[in-house]
Amino acid sequence: MQLHPSLASYAVPVSVSATGCVGASATIGGTQPLPIGIQVFTPSGTSTPMIAPVGPGSKSFLAAYYSLSAGSLETYLADIGTVISLLTDAVFNVLFPAVNPTLNANQQNAYNDIKANALPNLYTTLNNAYPSGGTKQLQYADYLAGLSSTFKAYESYAQDLETIPGLE
Repeated sequence: MQLHPSLASYAVPVSVSATGCVGASATIGGTQPLPIGIQVFTPSGTSTPMIAPVGPGSKSFLAAYYSLSAGSLETYLADIGTVISLLTDAVFNVLFPAVNPTLNANQQNAYNDIKANALPNLYTTLNNAYPSGGTKQLQYADYLAGLSSTFKAYESYAQDLETIPGLE
């Protein structure tokens, strides 16, 4: 019997019985009360039954599990800051000058302010994120590692949606 990883911290009651055997009950997993319905099913391609979420709210339950399993809020905020810094650098230091758009006075004023006050304060830029012959900047390396974890979590969530019956 497998326990879906999203249920690992919850107390999952299990009763076992078979002809000629004494039935027994046990609780597997953690100690928190179950917030969602559960089911036993056998994933295709395996012979091992799995306990997984089912019923109303089960899709949201899995979505929350996978979104939180990929990292912490602090990690997400740091990654967002790194991405914003990289995108700001790419747009205003690379793309914008290459296109050389015609700006009205208000737009030019805002652009000058960004060049003077925002761009010099970017911590992670295209120039320093991964210098040629150097090592990746810590924030950039963490962002890439987090991105990999996020993609794996999304892939697992999509697979669960396809394979676990009764999700709503």
